[in-house]
Amino acid sequence: MATTTPSMAEPTAAAAINSNESMKIAIAMALLRSKLLSQPHSSLSSPASRTFHWKQKAKNRKQEIQRLSDELKRLEEYYKEEEIAKLKVSAEFLVDLCETPSMVKRPKFANLAHQAVDFILGSVNQELLTGKDMAVTDGIISNLIVCLIKRMCTPLENELCDPETDAQTHIQHIIRKLGNVSYVGQRVLLSVCHRISELAEHLLLLDPFDESFPQIHDSMFVMIQLFEFLASDYLVTWSKDEGLFEEWLISFLHARKTLQSMEKRSGLYSLYLDRVTGELARQVGQVLSLQKLNQDILDELFS
Repeated sequence: MATTTPSMAEPTAAAAINSNESMKIAIAMALLRSKLLSQPHSSLSSPASRTFHWKQKAKNRKQEIQRLSDELKRLEEYYKEEEIAKLKVSAEFLVDLCETPSMVKRPKFANLAHQAVDFILGSVNQELLTGKDMAVTDGIISNLIVCLIKRMCTPLENELCDPETDAQTHIQHIIRKLGNVSYVGQRVLLSVCHRISELAEHLLLLDPFDESFPQIHDSMFVMIQLFEFLASDYLVTWSKDEGLFEEWLISFLHARKTLQSMEKRSGLYSLYLDRVTGELARQVGQVLSLQKLNQDILDELFS
C-alpha cells in the first residue's frame, strides 16, 4: 500500500481550515438573517410598547400628583389646627389677664394685652383667608367678646375700693382694639346691642333704690359709650366688609326702642343714645355701599 505523502496532507489541512471559516460565515449569515427577519415584528410591536410606556408613565405621574395633593392637605390641616390652637390660647390668656386684678394694675398690663390682641387678630385674619371651618373661630371669638364685656361691666370687689385701678377703661380700650378687624368688631357691636337691650329691660323692672341699680346704671353708660367709640372708629372701614352690618344695626334700633320706653325713669339714656343714633345715621348716609341695606331699616335709622 502506498503511504500518504506530505504533499497530499497539506491540501487536507487547508480544506479543514476553509471548512471552519465557511462554518463561521454561515453562522454569521444565519444570525444576520434571523435579525433581519425579526425586525418587521419589532417594528410592529414598537408602537404598542411605546403606548404602554407612556400610559404607565402617566399613571405614575398621576399617583405622584395625588400623593403630593394628600400631603398638602395634611400640612394644611396641621397648620390650621396650629392656628386655631394659637387663637384659643391667645383668647384664654387675654381673658385671664383681664380677670386678674393684680395684673390690671401693673404697667406691663397694656403691653401684654396688646400682644394678645395682635395674636388674636392675626389668627382671625389667617382663618378668614382660608375660609374653612369658621364655626370654631366663631365660637372662640364670641366667647371672648362675652367674657370681656362681662368683665368690663362687673368690677371686682377690691376694684371698687381702689379707684386707681380703672379696669373698666382698660378693658374697654382692649375691646376697641379688637374691633380693628371687621369680623370681630361687628360681633362686638352685636353683643353690645343685645346687652343694652337686656340691661334696659332689667332696669324697667328694677327698684331704683335697689343696691344693684348704680352698677347697672354704670354698665349701661359704658356699653353705650363703647358702641359710640366703635362706630366712630370703624364704621367706614366696616362698610367694605358688610358681614353682620345689617344684623347689628337692627339690634341697635331695637335697643333704642327699649331705652325710649324708659324715658320717664331715666331720660339720660335716651338722650345719649339719640346722640349716638344721629352720628351713626350721618356716617351711614355718607357711605354709598350702605345705601343698599334694607330700606325699612334705613328709614327707621334716619327717622
